[in-house]
Amino acid sequence: MPIFSIQGRFRSGAQWAPFKVDVDAQNSDLAMEHCYANFGSQHRLKRNQVIIEEVLSNESS
Repeated sequence: MPIFSIQGRFRSGAQWAPFKVDVDAQNSDLAMEHCYANFGSQHRLKRNQVIIEEVLSNESS
């Protein structure tokens, strides 16, 4: 299963903090869903409080 690197920003109080996470997923859409779900469950953030700026595939050939 490919690994996707996701970069973006999330709302932290009155500021936006950068983040970078690696996610195992079948495609980039599922990787973004996993990212939103993790921020929601771990940090109690809503989707509009997370901005995904870049999704890169780290698929090794």
